Amino acid sequence: MPVTDLDAASRKKGKSSSSKSSKKRSSNKSKKSSRSSKKGSKKGRYAKKGRNRRSSSSSGHNQFVSVNGKQVFIEDTMIAPGLRYMHFLYGPLNHPVYAVEMDVNDPTLKIGVIKGLNKNDGLERIGDMFMRIDTTVRDSLLSAVNANFWRAYRNTAIGPLVLNGEVIQMGNEKKWTSAFFDSKNKMYLGRYDLQGIIRTESGEKYRISYTNERPSVDGIALYNLYGGTSIPHVPNMQLDKAAEEFLENRPQSAEDSTEEELDMEQLKAELAEMKRQSNIEYPLIKVQVRFLRSPTVNKEVPCLVNAVDTGTVAMPLRGAIISLGRDFPADKLPVAGDTLFIRYYTAEKDTIPFVQAVCGTPRLIESGEVRQQAVSEGSRNSRFIGHNLPRTAIGTNTRKTKNWLVLVDPSGKGRGATLDQMGAIMKKLGAHDALNLDGGGSSMMMVCGENVCNNSRVPSGRRISCALAVFRKQKVLRERLQDQNQAE
Repeated sequence: MPVTDLDAASRKKGKSSSSKSSKKRSSNKSKKSSRSSKKGSKKGRYAKKGRNRRSSSSSGHNQFVSVNGKQVFIEDTMIAPGLRYMHFLYGPLNHPVYAVEMDVNDPTLKIGVIKGLNKNDGLERIGDMFMRIDTTVRDSLLSAVNANFWRAYRNTAIGPLVLNGEVIQMGNEKKWTSAFFDSKNKMYLGRYDLQGIIRTESGEKYRISYTNERPSVDGIALYNLYGGTSIPHVPNMQLDKAAEEFLENRPQSAEDSTEEELDMEQLKAELAEMKRQSNIEYPLIKVQVRFLRSPTVNKEVPCLVNAVDTGTVAMPLRGAIISLGRDFPADKLPVAGDTLFIRYYTAEKDTIPFVQAVCGTPRLIESGEVRQQAVSEGSRNSRFIGHNLPRTAIGTNTRKTKNWLVLVDPSGKGRGATLDQMGAIMKKLGAHDALNLDGGGSSMMMVCGENVCNNSRVPSGRRISCALAVFRKQKVLRERLQDQNQAE
């Protein structure tokens, strides 16, 4: 949108008259500090609108404010200390860009993953995730975007997925790129392939073949709370109900050209496969364990064996179930009271403790070079690569001090983005490395409980597998208040 249109819109509301603007400029100076410190302020409440108007902390972002009439800020505000929200139009096609910039060094902020319905195969709208998290998690959820692609019919995320150190999905898809985060919120992009090992007290090691699934009767499968309240998880979805849910979760826009059509034969095959895996799992020996330390990728986690059983076994609180395949040696079975050591690790950067991870494709920027890698990662669909679609992407800067969650959504008069254009947008924001996430009808961003595209708090849009989110840590805030009280 041209700058002149924004100015005209302001004049219609009486916000640009000389008599009022001078008063506002003088009053804004005295109110600026109190406005930015209010907790949980509504998105957009303190937004800076119009020409050459930006927040006091937006130094270094002048390139978006009316550069040759091509970049126009619509909104720029701090929604919390260390967390900035921006809405601007980019380039000659007026790509509507919504971006959240996170200060990685702010100790009150935390990057996190949200799993749909807290289930491996769960799908949930981001708006519903916000409402659920609000009532079940101590930390305040500030912003979230959709994350991993997911498998049709099975509804499981594609590629590595880690939530608070617990691995939900292990294997990589083709050569896709993943974003792993350490406990300090630093983002590391790479083609990670998670592996798992179980070590006994006597030093014997066994490879974890599967996580939250059992495609074969052989090998070790590990299930955590995302695999179900009991193992085996018994699917009870009927064919007609599954087909109805699939159709309901498709986008209404014909422009979302990356979507699959309903294939009833494939749906039947997937439901049969779920039942087959359940039948395989039922007679196998299962070891119920309790974590003695919080799970973390690239760190060994000691676990106490609670029980060893077959049939249906309940998922323990803060624990897991280790399913021993048919090929496991009978004379090596653990017993109640034993200690086992579980370690998931990445082939590269295996010394960094990771606590969150999502996967997408393709990589948009690598080491500062804007070069989308769709073909090398196994994606050749011309529409996915070159069509103007809604897009979601994440990125970080050279020193890993900033993280960006970015959405391009053409729900108004603007245009969606190609992968090349998305890379250019991420570069303009300051990203040194960037990754494309699921897009099309899945693309959505929530800020302070509102859908940024329509400013509505009513959950809408597609149900997705998982989201990447920014939280405000309540524990840190309480500790700070206690320190202040003691100092006084």
